[in-house]
Amino acid sequence: MPRSSLTVLDVGNTALKVVVFDGAGRVADCVRWGFSGDPEAAPVRATLRRLPKPVVAVSVSPVHLEAVRAAVGARLPVVGRDLPIPIENRTARPRETGADRLCAALAARRRARGPAAAVGLGTAVTADAVDAAGAFLGGAIAPGLRSAAAGLAAAAPRLPLADLDPGPAAYPGETSGEALRAGLLLGFAGLVDRLAAEAARAASGGRRRAVRVYLHGGDAAAVAPFLKTRTVDAPHLVAEGARLAWLDAR
Repeated sequence: MPRSSLTVLDVGNTALKVVVFDGAGRVADCVRWGFSGDPEAAPVRATLRRLPKPVVAVSVSPVHLEAVRAAVGARLPVVGRDLPIPIENRTARPRETGADRLCAALAARRRARGPAAAVGLGTAVTADAVDAAGAFLGGAIAPGLRSAAAGLAAAAPRLPLADLDPGPAAYPGETSGEALRAGLLLGFAGLVDRLAAEAARAASGGRRRAVRVYLHGGDAAAVAPFLKTRTVDAPHLVAEGARLAWLDAR
């Protein structure tokens, strides 16, 4: 069966990411909206209703998914609910695993053609392992970069707002703002390095073999320059996995 183009709506906790794949699986277009606005606002709704068909969604937020579904104004199959994700889930409670994590793990495994680690830097940091047989083993979840910054801002309101845009982070920070930026960016790089190492170790079964670590998520660009871990930049990993699930279900 010939492959066709596909639009994937990656509906997260804080943002909607639209990824359009061409028939060869290449990313033809990508746009992202934060959920500070209304997905049903006229400009966004008009854009969503003009998206190339077919369209599928992958989501960890039922509330935002329903808002996006209403804005699309058409049937919207959901990966992980209407379309099964073709990966064995060996966790103790498979139903608790987010479809985004499974999609990222599936895409990482297909890319690596062997054991792999999928590390996401979004609302949460996730670091998941896929073994040589292609099974999802689970991993770790931690607060994301901006989630941590927002929590600190709420707990210590006299601190300045942290600048977390991509760029250098000076250490030692000579102002409170510089110190916050260094603490968050360098600290999260250390967190990601450790979790990526644990995921790679689990994926390899404890053996001394190279495991590719795929990095994705909205804050990957800000943290990646400070990592010691060698990673593969895979900004659309969740959408790639959703596309693989769609292809498998055809």
